[in-house]
Amino acid sequence: MTLLTSATCEEIKEDSVQVTTAEGKKETIPADTVIIAVGYKANDRLYKALEGKVPEIYCVGNSSEPRRILEAIREGYQAGLAL
Repeated sequence: MTLLTSATCEEIKEDSVQVTTAEGKKETIPADTVIIAVGYKANDRLYKALEGKVPEIYCVGNSSEPRRILEAIREGYQAGLAL
């Protein structure tokens, strides 16, 4: 098994995977099975678009930081209680 972190998958072929490593090196790795686990990224575009245009705004849930659903719901609930 080969485990790569911070690499970019360029192409998955029938018997290999082509990647670019974090250092910028291109590699071809022989493979018959490929598992890709990608991270999450916060999406705060709506928050930023409304910031300064409304009197009060809160950035909660996955718009502030990727998290699990229960954490996001709890944070939204707490923000609602603060109103």
